[in-house]
Amino acid sequence: MQIAAHEPRVLLRSRPLPYCPRPFPGEAVESWIWRIGNEFGYTPARFLRAIGCPGTDRKDPAQRLTEADIPYLATLARMSPQDLAEMAIIPRDWRLRAVLDVPFCGQCWIESQRLHGFAYVQAAWMHAGRISCPHHGNWLFSARDKLGRQHCDAAHRRQHGVTPRELQEFLDYQTYVEVGAGRPWIADAGERLKAFEAAVLAATAGFPPPEERWGPLSARDFLNVVHDVTTWSLTNFENFRAPCPASVYYQDWAPFLPPIFLWVSTLLRAWTPAHPERPMRLCVNADERRNALWITMALLAADHPGKLRSDGSFDRRSRQIQIFRGQNPAGISWLVSRMRHWPEVYRDACWVAWEQLLLPPPVSLCAAVV
Repeated sequence: MQIAAHEPRVLLRSRPLPYCPRPFPGEAVESWIWRIGNEFGYTPARFLRAIGCPGTDRKDPAQRLTEADIPYLATLARMSPQDLAEMAIIPRDWRLRAVLDVPFCGQCWIESQRLHGFAYVQAAWMHAGRISCPHHGNWLFSARDKLGRQHCDAAHRRQHGVTPRELQEFLDYQTYVEVGAGRPWIADAGERLKAFEAAVLAATAGFPPPEERWGPLSARDFLNVVHDVTTWSLTNFENFRAPCPASVYYQDWAPFLPPIFLWVSTLLRAWTPAHPERPMRLCVNADERRNALWITMALLAADHPGKLRSDGSFDRRSRQIQIFRGQNPAGISWLVSRMRHWPEVYRDACWVAWEQLLLPPPVSLCAAVV
Protein backbone atom coordinates (compact mmCIF):
# COMPACT_ATOMS: atom_id res chain seq x y z
CA MET A 1 0.00 0.00 0.00
CA GLN A 2 1.46 3.37 -1.00
CA ILE A 3 0.73 6.90 0.10
CA ALA A 4 1.85 10.28 -1.10
CA ALA A 5 4.89 12.07 0.24
CA HIS A 6 4.20 15.30 2.15
CA GLU A 7 5.49 17.07 5.21
CA PRO A 8 4.25 15.60 8.54
CA ARG A 9 1.58 17.50 10.45
CA VAL A 10 0.02 17.41 13.91
CA LEU A 11 -2.98 15.05 14.06
CA LEU A 12 -5.86 14.77 16.46
CA ARG A 13 -5.82 11.95 18.99
CA SER A 14 -6.75 8.70 17.29
CA ARG A 15 -9.49 6.44 18.66
CA PRO A 16 -10.14 2.91 17.41
CA LEU A 17 -13.12 2.50 15.15
CA PRO A 18 -15.79 0.01 16.26
CA TYR A 19 -15.18 -1.88 13.02
CA CYS A 20 -12.55 -1.46 10.34
CA PRO A 21 -11.88 -3.76 7.37
CA ARG A 22 -8.30 -4.93 7.01
CA PRO A 23 -6.37 -3.89 3.90
CA PHE A 24 -6.15 -6.49 1.17
CA PRO A 25 -2.66 -7.62 0.07
CA GLY A 26 -0.99 -4.76 -1.79
CA GLU A 27 -4.12 -2.60 -1.68
CA ALA A 28 -3.80 1.11 -2.45
CA VAL A 29 -4.56 3.41 0.46
CA GLU A 30 -7.24 5.13 -1.66
CA SER A 31 -9.07 1.82 -2.04
CA TRP A 32 -8.74 0.97 1.64
CA ILE A 33 -10.00 4.41 2.75
CA TRP A 34 -12.98 4.00 0.41
CA ARG A 35 -13.85 0.62 1.95
CA ILE A 36 -13.58 1.96 5.51
CA GLY A 37 -15.76 4.97 4.75
CA ASN A 38 -18.24 2.79 2.90
CA GLU A 39 -18.86 0.79 6.09
CA PHE A 40 -20.10 3.99 7.78
CA GLY A 41 -21.85 5.51 4.76
CA TYR A 42 -19.14 8.13 4.21
CA THR A 43 -17.34 9.23 1.08
CA PRO A 44 -13.53 9.09 1.38
CA ALA A 45 -13.33 12.88 1.72
CA ARG A 46 -15.98 13.00 4.44
CA PHE A 47 -14.46 10.06 6.30
CA LEU A 48 -10.98 11.66 6.35
CA ARG A 49 -12.47 14.91 7.63
CA ALA A 50 -14.29 12.99 10.36
CA ILE A 51 -11.07 11.37 11.63
CA GLY A 52 -9.08 14.61 11.49
CA CYS A 53 -7.19 14.05 8.23
CA PRO A 54 -8.94 16.46 5.84
CA GLY A 55 -7.58 16.59 2.30
CA THR A 56 -7.05 19.75 0.26
CA ASP A 57 -8.26 18.03 -2.93
CA ARG A 58 -11.91 17.01 -2.59
CA LYS A 59 -11.72 14.60 -5.52
CA ASP A 60 -8.44 13.05 -4.35
CA PRO A 61 -8.55 13.40 -0.54
CA ALA A 62 -5.95 10.72 0.23
CA GLN A 63 -3.16 12.69 -1.44
CA ARG A 64 -2.31 14.42 1.87
CA LEU A 65 -1.67 11.19 3.76
CA THR A 66 1.98 10.75 4.73
CA GLU A 67 4.22 8.22 6.42
CA ALA A 68 3.52 10.03 9.71
CA ASP A 69 -0.13 8.95 9.40
CA ILE A 70 0.69 5.22 9.60
CA PRO A 71 0.50 4.96 13.44
CA TYR A 72 -2.67 7.06 13.38
CA LEU A 73 -4.37 4.81 10.81
CA ALA A 74 -3.11 1.70 12.61
CA THR A 75 -4.81 2.81 15.83
CA LEU A 76 -8.07 3.49 13.97
CA ALA A 77 -7.95 0.02 12.41
CA ARG A 78 -6.92 -1.72 15.67
CA MET A 79 -3.71 -2.87 14.01
CA SER A 80 -0.06 -2.49 14.91
CA PRO A 81 2.06 -0.01 12.90
CA GLN A 82 4.14 -2.97 11.75
CA ASP A 83 1.05 -4.38 10.03
CA LEU A 84 0.94 -1.24 7.86
CA ALA A 85 4.72 -0.98 7.46
CA GLU A 86 4.47 -1.88 3.78
CA MET A 87 2.99 1.56 3.12
CA ALA A 88 5.77 2.97 0.95
CA ILE A 89 6.04 6.63 -0.01
CA ILE A 90 5.37 7.83 -3.56
CA PRO A 91 6.67 11.35 -4.22
CA ARG A 92 3.83 13.69 -5.09
CA ASP A 93 5.16 14.31 -8.62
CA TRP A 94 4.92 10.57 -9.32
CA ARG A 95 1.63 9.65 -7.65
CA LEU A 96 -1.30 9.24 -10.03
CA ARG A 97 -4.30 11.48 -9.49
CA ALA A 98 -6.79 8.74 -10.28
CA VAL A 99 -10.12 10.59 -10.07
CA LEU A 100 -12.06 9.69 -13.22
CA ASP A 101 -10.10 6.57 -14.14
CA VAL A 102 -8.01 3.80 -12.54
CA PRO A 103 -5.22 1.59 -13.93
CA PHE A 104 -5.67 -2.16 -13.75
CA CYS A 105 -4.05 -5.52 -14.46
CA GLY A 106 -6.54 -8.03 -15.83
CA GLN A 107 -4.94 -11.03 -14.12
CA CYS A 108 -4.84 -9.26 -10.74
CA TRP A 109 -8.52 -8.35 -10.96
CA ILE A 110 -9.47 -11.92 -11.84
CA GLU A 111 -7.55 -13.19 -8.81
CA SER A 112 -8.71 -10.49 -6.37
CA GLN A 113 -12.36 -11.09 -7.28
CA ARG A 114 -11.92 -14.82 -6.74
CA LEU A 115 -10.07 -14.47 -3.43
CA HIS A 116 -11.60 -11.31 -1.92
CA GLY A 117 -14.79 -10.69 -3.89
CA PHE A 118 -13.61 -7.24 -4.99
CA ALA A 119 -11.48 -5.98 -7.89
CA TYR A 120 -9.47 -3.44 -5.87
CA VAL A 121 -6.79 -1.02 -7.01
CA GLN A 122 -3.28 -2.01 -5.99
CA ALA A 123 -0.76 0.42 -4.56
CA ALA A 124 1.97 -0.42 -7.08
CA TRP A 125 -0.26 0.74 -9.94
CA MET A 126 -0.51 4.25 -8.47
CA HIS A 127 3.08 5.18 -9.36
CA ALA A 128 3.01 7.27 -12.54
CA GLY A 129 6.12 5.46 -13.78
CA ARG A 130 4.47 2.06 -13.40
CA ILE A 131 3.19 0.77 -16.75
CA SER A 132 3.26 -3.00 -16.11
CA CYS A 133 2.05 -5.25 -13.32
CA PRO A 134 4.85 -6.14 -10.86
CA HIS A 135 3.20 -9.51 -10.14
CA HIS A 136 2.35 -10.86 -13.59
CA GLY A 137 4.35 -8.69 -15.98
CA ASN A 138 1.21 -7.77 -17.94
CA TRP A 139 0.81 -4.26 -19.27
CA LEU A 140 -1.46 -2.03 -17.21
CA PHE A 141 -4.44 -0.44 -18.93
CA SER A 142 -7.14 2.13 -18.30
CA ALA A 143 -10.37 0.79 -16.82
CA ARG A 144 -12.31 3.63 -18.40
CA ASP A 145 -10.83 3.02 -21.85
CA LYS A 146 -10.90 -0.79 -21.93
CA LEU A 147 -13.82 -1.77 -19.67
CA GLY A 148 -16.11 1.25 -19.48
CA ARG A 149 -16.56 4.24 -17.20
CA GLN A 150 -18.69 2.36 -14.69
CA HIS A 151 -15.75 0.12 -13.72
CA CYS A 152 -13.79 3.17 -12.52
CA ASP A 153 -16.26 3.41 -9.63
CA ALA A 154 -15.28 1.25 -6.66
CA ALA A 155 -18.92 0.99 -5.57
CA HIS A 156 -19.92 -0.41 -8.95
CA ARG A 157 -17.07 -2.92 -8.95
CA ARG A 158 -18.00 -3.98 -5.41
CA GLN A 159 -21.63 -4.52 -6.28
CA HIS A 160 -21.47 -5.88 -9.83
CA GLY A 161 -17.86 -7.02 -10.21
CA VAL A 162 -15.91 -7.22 -13.46
CA THR A 163 -16.72 -10.11 -15.80
CA PRO A 164 -13.76 -12.56 -15.64
CA ARG A 165 -14.48 -13.72 -19.17
CA GLU A 166 -14.05 -10.18 -20.49
CA LEU A 167 -10.76 -9.79 -18.61
CA GLN A 168 -9.47 -13.19 -19.80
CA GLU A 169 -10.30 -12.47 -23.46
CA PHE A 170 -8.37 -9.23 -23.15
CA LEU A 171 -5.35 -11.06 -21.66
CA ASP A 172 -5.47 -13.81 -24.32
CA TYR A 173 -5.40 -11.23 -27.10
CA GLN A 174 -2.34 -9.53 -25.58
CA THR A 175 -0.52 -12.84 -25.30
CA TYR A 176 -1.33 -13.83 -28.88
CA VAL A 177 -0.16 -10.57 -30.42
CA GLU A 178 3.00 -10.34 -28.33
CA VAL A 179 4.11 -13.99 -28.27
CA GLY A 180 1.97 -16.18 -30.48
CA ALA A 181 2.04 -14.17 -33.70
CA GLY A 182 5.73 -14.75 -34.42
CA ARG A 183 6.92 -11.19 -33.77
CA PRO A 184 9.98 -11.46 -31.52
CA TRP A 185 10.83 -7.76 -31.87
CA ILE A 186 7.69 -6.91 -29.85
CA ALA A 187 8.94 -8.84 -26.82
CA ASP A 188 12.40 -7.25 -27.18
CA ALA A 189 10.96 -3.72 -27.26
CA GLY A 190 8.73 -4.57 -24.31
CA GLU A 191 11.70 -5.72 -22.25
CA ARG A 192 13.56 -2.49 -23.02
CA LEU A 193 10.56 -0.45 -21.95
CA LYS A 194 10.20 -2.43 -18.72
CA ALA A 195 13.91 -1.90 -18.01
CA PHE A 196 13.32 1.86 -18.27
CA GLU A 197 10.29 1.52 -16.00
CA ALA A 198 12.46 -0.34 -13.47
CA ALA A 199 15.10 2.42 -13.60
CA VAL A 200 12.45 5.07 -12.82
CA LEU A 201 11.01 3.07 -9.93
CA ALA A 202 14.49 2.36 -8.54
CA ALA A 203 15.35 6.07 -8.71
CA THR A 204 12.20 6.79 -6.70
CA ALA A 205 13.68 4.51 -4.02
CA GLY A 206 16.99 6.40 -4.16
CA PHE A 207 19.06 4.19 -6.50
CA PRO A 208 20.84 6.00 -9.36
CA PRO A 209 20.41 4.60 -12.89
CA PRO A 210 23.24 2.76 -14.69
CA GLU A 211 25.57 5.47 -15.99
CA GLU A 212 26.60 3.57 -19.11
CA ARG A 213 22.98 3.60 -20.32
CA TRP A 214 21.49 6.79 -18.90
CA GLY A 215 24.48 9.07 -18.29
CA PRO A 216 26.04 10.57 -15.15
CA LEU A 217 22.94 11.25 -13.06
CA SER A 218 21.98 10.82 -9.43
CA ALA A 219 18.61 9.27 -8.63
CA ARG A 220 17.04 12.67 -7.98
CA ASP A 221 18.48 14.25 -11.13
CA PHE A 222 17.37 11.26 -13.21
CA LEU A 223 13.80 11.64 -11.93
CA ASN A 224 13.88 15.37 -12.69
CA VAL A 225 15.06 14.74 -16.25
CA VAL A 226 12.47 12.01 -16.86
CA HIS A 227 9.74 14.19 -15.33
CA ASP A 228 10.62 17.16 -17.57
CA VAL A 229 10.92 15.15 -20.80
CA THR A 230 7.75 13.12 -20.22
CA THR A 231 5.82 16.28 -19.33
CA TRP A 232 6.99 17.90 -22.57
CA SER A 233 5.99 14.80 -24.53
CA LEU A 234 2.47 14.71 -23.06
CA THR A 235 1.68 18.40 -23.54
CA ASN A 236 0.18 20.04 -26.61
CA PHE A 237 2.08 23.30 -27.04
CA GLU A 238 0.18 24.29 -30.18
CA ASN A 239 -2.42 27.05 -30.09
CA PHE A 240 -5.07 24.64 -31.41
CA ARG A 241 -6.30 21.15 -30.53
CA ALA A 242 -3.67 18.60 -31.52
CA PRO A 243 -2.01 15.35 -30.36
CA CYS A 244 0.96 15.54 -28.02
CA PRO A 245 4.53 14.71 -29.21
CA ALA A 246 4.40 11.27 -27.54
CA SER A 247 1.33 10.31 -29.59
CA VAL A 248 2.85 11.60 -32.83
CA TYR A 249 6.05 9.62 -32.21
CA TYR A 250 3.93 6.58 -31.38
CA GLN A 251 2.22 6.66 -34.77
CA ASP A 252 5.51 5.75 -36.46
CA TRP A 253 5.90 2.71 -34.20
CA ALA A 254 2.28 1.55 -33.84
CA PRO A 255 2.35 -0.88 -36.79
CA PHE A 256 5.39 -2.64 -35.29
CA LEU A 257 4.67 -2.76 -31.56
CA PRO A 258 1.13 -3.85 -30.65
CA PRO A 259 -0.03 -4.43 -27.95
CA ILE A 260 2.62 -2.35 -26.15
CA PHE A 261 1.04 0.74 -27.66
CA LEU A 262 -2.66 0.84 -28.31
CA TRP A 263 -4.18 3.74 -30.19
CA VAL A 264 -4.58 6.96 -28.22
CA SER A 265 -6.30 9.37 -30.59
CA THR A 266 -7.20 12.11 -28.11
CA LEU A 267 -6.67 15.65 -29.36
CA LEU A 268 -5.54 17.84 -26.49
CA ARG A 269 -6.74 21.39 -25.98
CA ALA A 270 -4.33 24.20 -26.71
CA TRP A 271 -1.75 25.14 -24.11
CA THR A 272 -2.73 28.20 -22.07
CA PRO A 273 -1.69 29.50 -18.65
CA ALA A 274 -5.07 28.23 -17.39
CA HIS A 275 -4.46 24.75 -18.87
CA PRO A 276 -0.69 24.27 -18.60
CA GLU A 277 1.52 21.22 -19.07
CA ARG A 278 0.42 17.61 -18.39
CA PRO A 279 2.79 15.63 -16.16
CA MET A 280 2.66 11.85 -15.96
CA ARG A 281 0.71 11.91 -12.70
CA LEU A 282 -2.31 13.41 -14.49
CA CYS A 283 -2.30 10.69 -17.19
CA VAL A 284 -3.98 7.67 -15.64
CA ASN A 285 -4.28 5.94 -19.01
CA ALA A 286 -1.22 3.66 -19.09
CA ASP A 287 -1.24 3.73 -22.91
CA GLU A 288 -0.40 7.43 -22.80
CA ARG A 289 2.31 6.89 -20.20
CA ARG A 290 3.83 4.07 -22.26
CA ASN A 291 3.97 6.42 -25.24
CA ALA A 292 5.65 9.06 -23.08
CA LEU A 293 8.23 6.63 -21.69
CA TRP A 294 8.97 5.28 -25.17
CA ILE A 295 9.82 8.69 -26.65
CA THR A 296 11.68 9.61 -23.44
CA MET A 297 13.73 6.43 -23.68
CA ALA A 298 14.55 7.32 -27.29
CA LEU A 299 15.87 10.70 -26.12
CA LEU A 300 17.75 9.56 -23.01
CA ALA A 301 19.03 6.02 -23.60
CA ALA A 302 22.45 5.22 -25.01
CA ASP A 303 20.81 2.74 -27.40
CA HIS A 304 17.31 2.37 -28.81
CA PRO A 305 15.90 -0.27 -31.17
CA GLY A 306 15.54 0.62 -34.81
CA LYS A 307 12.34 -0.08 -36.69
CA LEU A 308 12.07 -3.03 -39.02
CA ARG A 309 13.37 -2.49 -42.56
CA SER A 310 15.41 0.48 -41.33
CA ASP A 311 19.15 1.02 -41.18
CA GLY A 312 19.17 0.29 -37.44
CA SER A 313 19.18 2.53 -34.40
CA PHE A 314 20.78 5.99 -34.35
CA ASP A 315 23.12 7.26 -31.69
CA ARG A 316 21.62 9.32 -28.87
CA ARG A 317 22.29 12.80 -30.28
CA SER A 318 21.11 11.83 -33.78
CA ARG A 319 17.86 10.56 -32.29
CA GLN A 320 17.40 13.80 -30.37
CA ILE A 321 17.86 15.92 -33.50
CA GLN A 322 15.51 13.66 -35.46
CA ILE A 323 12.75 13.73 -32.81
CA PHE A 324 12.91 17.48 -32.15
CA ARG A 325 12.98 18.39 -35.84
CA GLY A 326 9.60 19.90 -36.68
CA GLN A 327 8.43 20.16 -33.06
CA ASN A 328 6.63 23.27 -31.88
CA PRO A 329 9.19 25.97 -30.93
CA ALA A 330 7.18 26.88 -27.83
CA GLY A 331 7.47 23.32 -26.55
CA ILE A 332 11.19 23.13 -27.31
CA SER A 333 11.75 26.48 -25.57
CA TRP A 334 9.87 25.16 -22.54
CA LEU A 335 12.06 22.05 -22.43
CA VAL A 336 15.27 24.08 -22.90
CA SER A 337 14.29 26.25 -19.94
CA ARG A 338 13.98 23.07 -17.86
CA MET A 339 17.29 21.69 -19.18
CA ARG A 340 19.14 24.58 -17.56
CA HIS A 341 18.39 23.01 -14.18
CA TRP A 342 19.93 19.68 -15.18
CA PRO A 343 23.54 18.85 -14.23
CA GLU A 344 25.89 20.53 -16.68
CA VAL A 345 28.17 17.50 -16.96
CA TYR A 346 25.17 15.39 -17.98
CA ARG A 347 23.97 17.91 -20.59
CA ASP A 348 27.43 18.13 -22.13
CA ALA A 349 27.85 14.35 -22.23
CA CYS A 350 24.42 13.24 -23.42
CA TRP A 351 22.53 16.07 -25.14
CA VAL A 352 22.88 18.16 -28.25
CA ALA A 353 23.54 21.84 -27.59
CA TRP A 354 20.36 23.75 -26.88
CA GLU A 355 21.15 26.09 -29.80
CA GLN A 356 20.69 23.11 -32.13
CA LEU A 357 17.25 22.52 -30.65
CA LEU A 358 16.04 26.11 -31.04
CA LEU A 359 17.57 27.00 -34.41
CA PRO A 360 15.69 25.92 -37.58
CA PRO A 361 17.22 23.09 -39.60
CA PRO A 362 19.75 24.20 -42.24
CA VAL A 363 18.40 24.93 -45.71
CA SER A 364 19.53 22.47 -48.37
CA LEU A 365 22.47 23.75 -50.38
CA CYS A 366 21.10 22.22 -53.58
CA ALA A 367 20.15 25.03 -55.96
CA ALA A 368 16.79 24.80 -57.62
CA VAL A 369 16.81 24.67 -61.42
CA VAL A 370 14.62 27.38 -62.87
